[in-house]
Parts: sequence; C-alpha cells; structure tokens
Amino acid sequence: SACQRSEWHELPIPGAEFRDPQQMEALGWSLEQRPLEQAEVQVEFLPPQAEHSAGLRLAAYANPTENRLTTISQTPIAGGYEGASSRIRSSAASVQAGQLVRVAAKARILRAPTSPDSGVLVYDNQAGPSLGQLVRGNAGELVSIELYRFIVADGEFRVLAECRGQCDIVLESIATSVISPAVNRRSYATNPNDR
Repeated sequence: SACQRSEWHELPIPGAEFRDPQQMEALGWSLEQRPLEQAEVQVEFLPPQAEHSAGLRLAAYANPTENRLTTISQTPIAGGYEGASSRIRSSAASVQAGQLVRVAAKARILRAPTSPDSGVLVYDNQAGPSLGQLVRGNAGELVSIELYRFIVADGEFRVLAECRGQCDIVLESIATSVISPAVNRRSYATNPNDR
C-alpha cells in the first residue's frame, strides 16, 4: 500500500530544544501574555538536569485577595479561553499539501490543574485550539502529548502552547515529524467499461 512505502521524517522546528531563549526569539518563537488581575503568571526556561531535558514552564497561580473582613482568600482563575494567561508560539516549519504531521512531546506536571478546563493546551496553527490536547494530570506525572495533522495547503506549521486556568506544567521534548504518502503511478481504469 502507499502508506507502507512512506516513512516518517523529522520536521525540524528550530529552537524546540528550549535551550537558549534569545536564539528562540531570533528564530521566530513568540510569547503573548494577557494580564489577569487574579493571577500570577510565570513563563520560564528550565535548564537540563540529570533526570529531565530542558523545558519550558507555563504556570498561573491565583493571587491572594483581601475581602472587607480582612481575611485573605483566593479567587479562582477561570479555565478555558477566558482563563488563558500566556501563549507560546513556535518558529515555523514548511509543509506541503498532502503531508501528515505528527507532534510528540512530554509534559511534567508540577501542580495539578484546579478545574476540568484548566491546564496547558497544546495545538497547532493548521487545526487551531479546538483540536488541541489539554494537558492535565496529578503533580509528578509525566504526560505524553501526541497530535496528528493532515496538511491541506502549502505553508507554515507552528506548535502553540497556552496556559489556561491555574496550573504549573513544564513542556519538554517537542518533536515533529512528517510523512508524505507515496503516490501509486500505475494507471487505473476510470470507467468500468474500459476493462
């Protein structure tokens, strides 16, 4: 079959190793932040360690607030789009119509999200956030991320990660690969009477 004759090939996204923030910016990575009154937002690069590769930490914590009785409480951060506080967009890789792209990554959960629609949403510019994977889990878990995208038009492919609601998650090891289905060049009869 055509799929058996095709192979996955690396689709490099420059800077996806999270090693040098200045180099990543020069390569086209970007950070957007939306100030949320009730949240303290953190985006930082974590150097490689013996047990972990370099990572990108996305975190949002509820700020303590004082009420009229001077007791300190925390107003929860909304999840979903309403609670989106920061978004990272990768540099671009060139893709062609008809290709299939696979995004594989790992995420370390430092603090579990506090609501069902909180976490780090990983998606791409081809399919958008509605087909992304919301990364969640318990503290200490290593979560696998996997997205597959069929490319319908030549252009750029970018990976995006968005912190939604209250969470603390480190993205590691983002790898993208591409497959171009083999084309069967044999002629086929297009009319049943042409046999």
